[in-house]
Amino acid sequence: FPSHDNRPLLNHLISGLTQFLGDHVEKGTVSSVGNYIVTGLNSHLLKGAKVRFFEASRSADTLIQPHSHRYCLFSLVIRGRVTHTLYRRTKNQDTAEGEDFAVRKIEFVGEDADGQYKVQDLNSVGVEYATFYRHKVTYDVGHSYYLSSDDIHSVIFEPGTILLILEGSEIKDSSVILEPVTNYETYRDWE
Repeated sequence: FPSHDNRPLLNHLISGLTQFLGDHVEKGTVSSVGNYIVTGLNSHLLKGAKVRFFEASRSADTLIQPHSHRYCLFSLVIRGRVTHTLYRRTKNQDTAEGEDFAVRKIEFVGEDADGQYKVQDLNSVGVEYATFYRHKVTYDVGHSYYLSSDDIHSVIFEPGTILLILEGSEIKDSSVILEPVTNYETYRDWE
């Protein structure tokens, strides 16, 4: 296959998206949240749409909680770099191949994108414990990835990164988070 230099196209896309987002900010049609999930990660969601931008203004000091989504999504690195980690269940519970986690259900409660989450109590019926292994991939400018609503993932953003996310329609009522289990103790990272 012939290789193509997509940088001019990508630069044109970045310019257009920057203008597009700026226009929507001026019109008040963007819901923005600073320090979203981790310090320095800003989220911009176009109201009435399923288009989101993540913009990292600094290095993340912590890993984003491993989680799934209620919808499928497509992500494109517009600027910078992200390290994306998928968490996959090990087969036959072979702990030599993975790490133990508590799998907690979270439900979105709210009427808009700025709503809150209700997290399943660790002592409630239905909290699952499972072993997962991690599969890490680094994505640079122009690279993209797709996630189904069943995928559990985490992302680390380098400073200056802009990630475009196209969210599909909600197909589930809830999603899950993973919390590490060590020496039969669960460490709560999400409250």
